[in-house]
Amino acid sequence: MSVRLSWVLPVHNNDGTIAGNVERLARHTRRFEDSEILLVENGSRDASWVACARLDGDVDGVRVRSFREPQAGIGFAYARGLAELEALHGASPDRWVVLTGCDLPWGFTDLESALPEMQSGRAPVLIGSKAHPQSQAFAGWRRLGMSLAFRALRRLILGMKTGDSQGSFFIRLDVAVPLAHRTRSRDFFYTTELVYYAEGQGDGVLEVPAIIEPSQLVAGVSSVKPFTHGAAMLRQLVALRKRER
Repeated sequence: MSVRLSWVLPVHNNDGTIAGNVERLARHTRRFEDSEILLVENGSRDASWVACARLDGDVDGVRVRSFREPQAGIGFAYARGLAELEALHGASPDRWVVLTGCDLPWGFTDLESALPEMQSGRAPVLIGSKAHPQSQAFAGWRRLGMSLAFRALRRLILGMKTGDSQGSFFIRLDVAVPLAHRTRSRDFFYTTELVYYAEGQGDGVLEVPAIIEPSQLVAGVSSVKPFTHGAAMLRQLVALRKRER
């Protein structure tokens, strides 16, 4: 079974690295027929949009499409990318969407783990997951503690079974389109909502192993703010439960 990939990369203040990462991604993606990379610049304060616009076109045999989303936030970028894919391809069952960071935090280990599952058709939603026992993803005790707390809150408040709802996503486009129409969050909670709705309508969600890039393990570097992010996660979990009750 052939696999067509549409990568959606949020680009926010990444003008110095996006070109190299896109070239690296294109070299790895060109083996997949009719695949593409969507760059969604969102609310950057640097020259990220200029860098994305320069990449629009063909990069090493892979089609690159660049879009400018005025609102900053990873959820805004993912939502814009999925809307553009719906306009381009409709709700196609023959295309997989990849939602991941523009710094390619897992390299391509998540893709290689997900590929056999995509080809088998066992599940329409796959996650390169920190919670998978074979993953190598330790990025410090603070991040681990937050991940475990988020997992417990998701299970307690929403009854979710998925261990990591914020890893890299591989989702079939025909499944992604209706889920995206239901999803309201436009921040880091966006993919949690996608998983929640996928689980709720019986779509298979599989977590696959991946190895985090060494650059993500730099000692002392973490964007996690336990109280701020924890409180935001709790508020959104409760709001989602009330909305869907």
